[in-house]
Amino acid sequence: MNIDSTIEDLEAQAYFASQIAKTDDTFSLIVEVELQQTEYETKRLSMALIGLDFVAGFLEAHSQTRTSWLLIPNNSISSITLSRGSLEESLVELSASAFIESKLRGASILIKQVGRVKPSQGKLVNILGNQLVLKSPGVQLLPLESIEWLAVDSLSTDI
Repeated sequence: MNIDSTIEDLEAQAYFASQIAKTDDTFSLIVEVELQQTEYETKRLSMALIGLDFVAGFLEAHSQTRTSWLLIPNNSISSITLSRGSLEESLVELSASAFIESKLRGASILIKQVGRVKPSQGKLVNILGNQLVLKSPGVQLLPLESIEWLAVDSLSTDI
């Protein structure tokens, strides 16, 4: 499975939910995630998923024209505040490594590691245990525990 089909599934769910008598409050979970690194602003995620050890969703930014989908491991999170929606409908019984392996393999990603200024960018080619294998000019192994956030850019949310 790839990220495009996952996003298409989420878009289809959003479309069908809007066609029945559900309100936005019960379908789309919106959360505000405060990262442990104090120099970063709070991330507001829509269509959020809450996994066993991560939170993920579309980054809501007023000035951005591109849509980024973020995955934030729990070890980078100071707190999560629910802004809107139903928590129960957004829970997934997957770990971050299982989710990344099943949904993001082959995607072009941007990874911000804790303590590093410049994010790493490349194609996610594999996961070996808790190491993400990223192909950029060379091959990098990035420990999942070192990730502050992982982004997949330029995903369409149009239905």
